[in-house]
Amino acid sequence: SSMHWSWLACFAVLDDGGWGGAVGTPEGHSAGACDLAVATAAAWLDSPTLDQPVVIRGANWTAVEVLRKDRLLATFGDVPVAVPGEHRLNAAYFGGDATLPLRSFVEFVLRTGREQVFNSQWWSRQELLPLRQVVLEELYLFVRALGATATSTASEFAYVGAPGTGTSFHNHGAAVNALAFGMKRWFFARPHSEVQEGDKPQETNANSYLMCIQYPGELMFVPDGWLHATVNMAHSVGVALVPQGYGQSV
Repeated sequence: SSMHWSWLACFAVLDDGGWGGAVGTPEGHSAGACDLAVATAAAWLDSPTLDQPVVIRGANWTAVEVLRKDRLLATFGDVPVAVPGEHRLNAAYFGGDATLPLRSFVEFVLRTGREQVFNSQWWSRQELLPLRQVVLEELYLFVRALGATATSTASEFAYVGAPGTGTSFHNHGAAVNALAFGMKRWFFARPHSEVQEGDKPQETNANSYLMCIQYPGELMFVPDGWLHATVNMAHSVGVALVPQGYGQSV
């Protein structure tokens, strides 16, 4: 109908990088509703805001191309991945294997509607060093911008998550989270609110948190100690760096 098409005209289809679940997002989302501060990458690097969450746009993160599903799995799909204990219970799917090729494990995560975080130990595999260098090198610019108390190294994470997955409210040291593909809704508990660690966003009073949607290519700066939660709104792929030796209390 004409009404249907006029509604679609207000949306742009995001490039899903081949991960599936391409979604529409309102045109001009950069000016859309977001409770957080927004900065260009150049402005934030020149004068980082460290005491509040910030959406960082315009980073021109070239590694996004490497994280397209077909390219990633064609190059690194045979790299073995240790299956986490909670997934090994799915013996029928894995055939009892404790290690799987990355390709098979990613297919399992997406098919079963899960989110999987790969930690620094995974990144340290010799076979993945070329991927690590390409994907993380540019993001370390943002880690180093945190100042003298930040070392040049960080705990490194990668994640892939199906729609509806995410985290309850939690906190940790300052972090930089880069989204390659998908859409991720962020919730940051307002200072001195009643939000507690472990609370779920959908069960929390909306007046007690700040909310913003992260789009492909955008970075999210998470301040030290701020309670936050996430929900993937599409198949989402990205990486995060949590600097070692950084913190407002250090």
